[in-house]
Amino acid sequence: MAAALLVIGVVYGRAADRTDRTPVPSFDLARYMGTWYEIARYDHPFERGLAERRGYRTDRLLFVDQGQ
Repeated sequence: MAAALLVIGVVYGRAADRTDRTPVPSFDLARYMGTWYEIARYDHPFERGLAERRGYRTDRLLFVDQGQ
C-alpha cells in the first residue's frame, strides 16, 4: 500500500511540474557581479553566534568564512 502511494505521488508530482526552464537569452552576468548585502533574513540555528558570514565564488570554487 505504501509503495503504491509513493508511486502515485511521484507520478503526480512529475506530471504537475510544468515549469518553463529555458534560460533567459539576454542575461547580463556583469550586472550581478560584486558584493551583495542582505537587508532581511531568517534566523538559522547554524548561523547563530557568527559575527559575519561571507561567500566568495570564483569560476569553480566556493569559499565560505564562518565568521568569528
